[in-house]
Amino acid sequence: DNDMKIYEYLGVALAMIAYPLIVTGNVMIGATLGIISSSLLILYFGQNKSFPSVGLQIYFVFANMYGLYNLGI
Repeated sequence: DNDMKIYEYLGVALAMIAYPLIVTGNVMIGATLGIISSSLLILYFGQNKSFPSVGLQIYFVFANMYGLYNLGI
């Protein structure tokens, strides 16, 4: 479980960077970091069998993909 902690730390750190990027208009970079962040957190929460948290992160992956889709990417 301690090996998986790095996924949690990186996922949270990237989410903290992604959010301000998105709200300041850097949607492409922010959404891409958001997808990476949520993917790392899916791995972490999946390993810990926290399935509600996995579901929430899947939602965020799709929300970020929708943002990228609206940019035409």
